[in-house]
Amino acid sequence: MSTKNETKKDAAVQGALRETAGDRASAAAVAAEDTGGLNPAHKYPEHNGHRMRKLFLYGRSESGKTSLTQSIKGEKLHYLKTQYNNAWDITIDTPGEYIESKKIAHALCSISFDSDVIGVLCAADEPYNVFCPAEIGFTTRPMIGIITKIDSPKANIPMVTQWLKEAGCQRIFPVSNITREGIPELIDYLIELPEKRTLEQAMEDQKSGRRSF
Repeated sequence: MSTKNETKKDAAVQGALRETAGDRASAAAVAAEDTGGLNPAHKYPEHNGHRMRKLFLYGRSESGKTSLTQSIKGEKLHYLKTQYNNAWDITIDTPGEYIESKKIAHALCSISFDSDVIGVLCAADEPYNVFCPAEIGFTTRPMIGIITKIDSPKANIPMVTQWLKEAGCQRIFPVSNITREGIPELIDYLIELPEKRTLEQAMEDQKSGRRSF
């Protein structure tokens, strides 16, 4: 008797799951039709009334990732140790320990796909480089370099710029979270939404080896 009851219960659960999946598929089809076939789930965050691409930040501990988020948002700087991935409205902030450990560095790849732009962050007074050459190969997002602490007495901006170029950063933004130098330029870049491309254009880029961003 118990076996029959369990079989009926399993069948009911499977039926409910199929019904739910069908409802979701129907809703997605309707939403896609209403938006002209574009992905309706993706929404750009807003900053001061402007739509803005979400920025994924990774770099060594104490390089200024959390402070950069505060500076972009116009908040008063205050120390906050990032102990886990923080998905803010305009940035995804990751612990510096991720890039410092070979065992968990690969997790950055999967986390980054929730963003629109990859930000490789390095302080101007860093004593050594932790980024690999051609690091851009792990992502399908635009990758930019952000040099923080440019007002440090030990800043070596040309050296850090070279590190970020070797990693594959397409643009580099020197900034100071304290004086906000360079922050407006970074915000202007994030506000520039990418041009919409068709599937055919993306396939042509792939054939020729070009990136679609």
